[in-house]
Amino acid sequence: MAYLCFDIGGTAIKYRILLEDGNPVTSLLETPTEVTKTDNNIVWQIVDIAKRIVQTSGVVINGICIATAGVVDPRKGEIISAGYTIPNYTGAKIRSTIEREMKLPCSVENDVNCTLLGERWKNRYQYKNIFCMTIGTGVGGALYLDNRLYRGTQFNAGEIGYIPWKDKKDFQQVCSTQSLVDLVNLRTKQDFKNGREIMAVLRAGSSHFVFSAFEEWFAEIMNMLSIIECIINPEVFIIGGGVFAPFPGFQDRLNTLIQTKTRVTTPVLLANQGNSAGLYGALYHFQHGGSSR
Repeated sequence: MAYLCFDIGGTAIKYRILLEDGNPVTSLLETPTEVTKTDNNIVWQIVDIAKRIVQTSGVVINGICIATAGVVDPRKGEIISAGYTIPNYTGAKIRSTIEREMKLPCSVENDVNCTLLGERWKNRYQYKNIFCMTIGTGVGGALYLDNRLYRGTQFNAGEIGYIPWKDKKDFQQVCSTQSLVDLVNLRTKQDFKNGREIMAVLRAGSSHFVFSAFEEWFAEIMNMLSIIECIINPEVFIIGGGVFAPFPGFQDRLNTLIQTKTRVTTPVLLANQGNSAGLYGALYHFQHGGSSR
């Protein structure tokens, strides 16, 4: 059986067809998210993509699996609330619209929850207690406690990006990818455009000053994890997002930073399923009827 899986972010929508075991049928595709300063067209954008793929792929689609930014009620498949990265997204009735238009079953879950599920499933992790953090346009978190997702009474457990942090800023304003870019540019007097450029320098090991600025930014992330460690005490942390795309030696460099300059004692793992982690998690969530064990 084949499923059309989407991962909706504030900047881009990624999608591909996956078999029930997670093996891909198509390559990973990506399109800019249709948002303006005041509105978005995401639900109908998904409908248009889904109709095109169903009509042209030659693959029988058995369901549509969606991971999305925003606080999600997975029982209804609706957006309870959303931040500034996707204007006017609150209240979006994704599941009912997709099922009505496509005549296919659909499931919807928060994107960071899906990243956690995807990393756990595809890596065959046996951990029963996990905290996952993803860093991109914003910062998100997900909790896996006692062998299942914990969403909280209003489905926003783990939404650490909105925690007041420092200088009257939320955590995600201090620790998003853009905040890293701004800090590196401030400290090095250079003009990096995005996190990929910074990671290329770190990969090459060609600038002590860039790594020093990265270390300063990363310390804020570790401060948050040390708080979560005290409250939840998970078996492992998983950190994902494009800026944490693993490369040879990077995990070791982070481990050294963590061991020598932070109080965090819980193992910190880099997400290794790349841009497909949320898609895998969306599929896993669909297959488990929303229970996400």
